[in-house]
Amino acid sequence: MNDTVRQIKYSGFFSADGLKWIAMLAMLLDHAYFILPNMGMWMTCVGRIAFPIFAFQAAEGIRKTHDIKKYIKRLTVFALISEIPFDLFANGMMVYPYHQNVIFTLLIAVVTIHLIKKVSAGRRHRWTVILIGFCGPLLAEAMFTDYGWKGVATVMAFYLCAPESGKIAEKYKKPVLLALMIMLHVWLAYGEILEFTVFRHLVSFPLQGFALFALIPVFLYNGERGKYGRTMQKITYVFYPVHMMILYIIQQLYSAGV
Repeated sequence: MNDTVRQIKYSGFFSADGLKWIAMLAMLLDHAYFILPNMGMWMTCVGRIAFPIFAFQAAEGIRKTHDIKKYIKRLTVFALISEIPFDLFANGMMVYPYHQNVIFTLLIAVVTIHLIKKVSAGRRHRWTVILIGFCGPLLAEAMFTDYGWKGVATVMAFYLCAPESGKIAEKYKKPVLLALMIMLHVWLAYGEILEFTVFRHLVSFPLQGFALFALIPVFLYNGERGKYGRTMQKITYVFYPVHMMILYIIQQLYSAGV
């Protein structure tokens, strides 16, 4: 399954740097909503777009990295570094084995796609592609990673529908991606359900469904890394554990009445 890379002229507005800023801001709003008192519901609605953007960037990372082993190693290191801040932030304890941070989800997705590519490149045992494709999402569920199998599947969907990928005809990529996102984040969504009145009819919509709006900046991606490149990459990795630790400390100070 080697990528058939064609020269696609992007016409979007956002570079990879811009997408990272959007995702980090959305994540901050989402996490602040859940851990701090009296925050507006709109914050978590906006926050739903963070993961799909990071998933898209993980898919881009697989296609564009010059060293997949270093990419996997980097994800592994930051997944481990982020686990204690995540456990404190999400569960109030330093070690909580039943919920792992989202970088583990991205890591499993990247490794799964990398293995599928390696197996597909050979002429033998191609049937194992299906097995690997199932094992990656199942591993995410077994490890209790954030977003679970649907998170891994989201990265795989972005990889499959990438503009420069030859796996799907160009004119079908955006409709297929939209359909997959609706399936993963609306039809199969769990969690809080919001109710709206539309033309006097009560409409139910899952909170996670707001993740669909992540497709707007993704479709406006211009294919460029951005001015700050590696620096932004480091900022994004560091931001994840640091902002959770800061929010946790603020919450503890607030609870203590400081």
